[in-house]
Amino acid sequence: MLLKELNLDCSQSLTHILDISGLLNLEILSIHDCWNLIAIHDSLGFLNKLKTFNIFGCTNLTSFPPINVTSLPKLELSYFNNLKSYPEILGDTEHITYIELFGTSIEQFPFSFLNLSMLHTLRMYGSGKPHNLSWINANENDKASSKVSSNVQFLHLIECNPSNDFLRRFVNVKVLDLSGSHLTILSEWLKECHFLQRLCLNDCKYLEEITGIPPSLKRLSALHCKSLTSSCRSKLLSQVLYFVLELFDFIFNIS
Repeated sequence: MLLKELNLDCSQSLTHILDISGLLNLEILSIHDCWNLIAIHDSLGFLNKLKTFNIFGCTNLTSFPPINVTSLPKLELSYFNNLKSYPEILGDTEHITYIELFGTSIEQFPFSFLNLSMLHTLRMYGSGKPHNLSWINANENDKASSKVSSNVQFLHLIECNPSNDFLRRFVNVKVLDLSGSHLTILSEWLKECHFLQRLCLNDCKYLEEITGIPPSLKRLSALHCKSLTSSCRSKLLSQVLYFVLELFDFIFNIS
C-alpha cells in the first residue's frame, strides 16, 4: 500500500491496533489521546520508513511493542499513565537522537537501550510520584554489561528516582538534571563523569551526601536540598573555587 500518513488521533472507539505490516511506505503516524487503546501489534515497531511518530495520551496502554525503526530521529512516549517499561530496542537505531518521556510510570529500561549510540538527549518527567528506574536483563553481577555506557550527553530525570547503578550508565553526560528525585546519596560513580559540566539537584529533599565532584564541573545547583549533611556542605563549599555553585539558596559566582 502507498499510504504515507495515518492519523488516528482522538479515536475513542479504538482499543487495538492490529497488524499494519502492509503499510510499508508509512512515513507519518499519529496516535494521541486514544484513551481506550490497550494493545498495539508488534508490526508497528517495524515500519522502516517512519520519520514522524506522534503517540501520547493513551492512558490505558500498559505495554509497547519492540522498536526497530531505522529512520526515526525522535521518539516521544508521553502521558502513558500505566506504561511501566520502555520498549525493547531492536536492530539499527542510529537515527534516534532524542527521546522524551513525560507523565509515564516507566520504571524499567531494556539493556538494549544502550544500543542507541547516537542518542544525545533523554528527557524524562515523572507523573506525580518518583519512579525507581532500573535496567531489565542487567545486574551488578553481569561484569560484561556493567562496562557498557550510554553516549547520552543531556540527561534530565525530573521527579524520578534513579538508582546509582542506573545513573552510572550515563558517565558521558555533559548536563545532568535530577531535580526532585528521592536520591539519598550520589556515590563515587559521579567522579567518572569526566565531561559533566552542569549538575542540577534542586529540590532533592532527601539527598544527604554527594561523595564525588567531577573534574570538569562548572555549575552545581542544589537549591532546597534540606537533608545535606554539614560535612557534605563544607566539602562542597571548599571546592567553590572550581565552579559556580548554587547551594542553600545562595549563588556564588567565581570569576
